[in-house]
Amino acid sequence: MKATLEVYVQPRSSTTGIVGWRGDALKIRVAAPPAEGAANAELVRFLGEALGLPRSAVKIVKGAAARRKRVVLSGIDTKEALAKLDLLVSHASKGGKLRSRGPAERAGP
Repeated sequence: MKATLEVYVQPRSSTTGIVGWRGDALKIRVAAPPAEGAANAELVRFLGEALGLPRSAVKIVKGAAARRKRVVLSGIDTKEALAKLDLLVSHASKGGKLRSRGPAERAGP
């Protein structure tokens, strides 16, 4: 079971979270900068967390150095992935954005 997802990433955001659909791509803001793969790692972590998948099940297969990326999700079919994402986007559009604390915030004091 695999799903392919087009994602538009906005790095250096104040928080990591789903914004909504931008054409055929899911727009996600990530707190990490686009340097040394930090934004990609944050995207993989966030998508795994949001969809209930391990990080190893989320792979960026195209666009690693671009804002627009193609991501393959293992262990979930396209219909299930889109249903979960649509629910999260719906929640985000009502002001309840699914957000995750960035690496610095997770580290704590």
